[in-house]
Amino acid sequence: MTGTGPGTDGGKGNGVEACPLPDEGSVDARAAPWLLRQKIAIPDRVAGYFDRAALVDRAMPTRRRLTAVVAPGGFGKTTLLGECCRRAREDGIPVAWVSVDEQDEPAVLDTYVACACRSAAAGAPAEVEDLGISILGQVGGEIGSRTGLALGEIEAREGPFVLVFDELERLGSPDAVALLEFLLQRGPANLHLAFSGRDLPAGVNVTGAVLDGEAEILSAEDLRFTSAEVADFFGGKLSGRRLDAVMSESAGWPFALRLSRNELERGARDDARDSRRLVENWVESRLFAGLGAEDREFLLDIGLFEWIDAALLDEGLERCDAMRRIGTMPILAGPPQPVGDG
Repeated sequence: MTGTGPGTDGGKGNGVEACPLPDEGSVDARAAPWLLRQKIAIPDRVAGYFDRAALVDRAMPTRRRLTAVVAPGGFGKTTLLGECCRRAREDGIPVAWVSVDEQDEPAVLDTYVACACRSAAAGAPAEVEDLGISILGQVGGEIGSRTGLALGEIEAREGPFVLVFDELERLGSPDAVALLEFLLQRGPANLHLAFSGRDLPAGVNVTGAVLDGEAEILSAEDLRFTSAEVADFFGGKLSGRRLDAVMSESAGWPFALRLSRNELERGARDDARDSRRLVENWVESRLFAGLGAEDREFLLDIGLFEWIDAALLDEGLERCDAMRRIGTMPILAGPPQPVGDG
């Protein structure tokens, strides 16, 4: 592999281009009838992007072995890592990006990782057919073999190489999770990993890397906007009183701030019903994504209460574990804020 350019500069708005189908036996066709280049494209910068230079610098994957961004929906995890990756590419650092989903069984993820790494190193899309043929011929097509060869090529390079996995909460296969653990524990010294998701897979020993000083985890608290950032985000148009109100209403939650700014920019032309529909759509498609019917009903039930009180919840919902259940739901790890009396 030669070159230091990025793998792709495609984005979610440029259509979907499919990689050629690998040879029979290299990937289970039932799990992935085709491979999408969109899954290994660094997302485009969002419209109205607000530069948080200090946060981007802190999250830059090349600063450490592993950077993990863990927060509920609406905190800008993908936006943050996407900006880090674009800046790394501008510095000539190859960046491989993999967007994870539920269909990524081990052999499928193995192929995507190899395709992303080859593309990033070469500065052009890699042909999955070529990956399948050459690698199957050398190591018999075992799960992880394509990634293993890609790691060997990365190790032979000079300089850092970044590999990002986005939306890791969607990865369900234990064997696919084992591939991430292999990358973290056995990857070459010049490989810098970045994980993003609402939660991290239990089978990846992130704690060990943190204790060894090789990893940092950025949480929802790190991603919340500060009062100064909110003032800049609104272009200095908020009075001191209004700024305090926006901070109180949003708790620095990026999604809520974007809604508030959109309403301010539309002014009198804004229809409250449009904003409500937008929020409802986001809650259903993003915040409640992957939530079971029972958990969804529980969240809607507690939403009827003005504040969360253990005894009141248990009595009203006729249960004895409401607070414990709230504490174990990853979806509630970020947005809720304590009121003045606790």
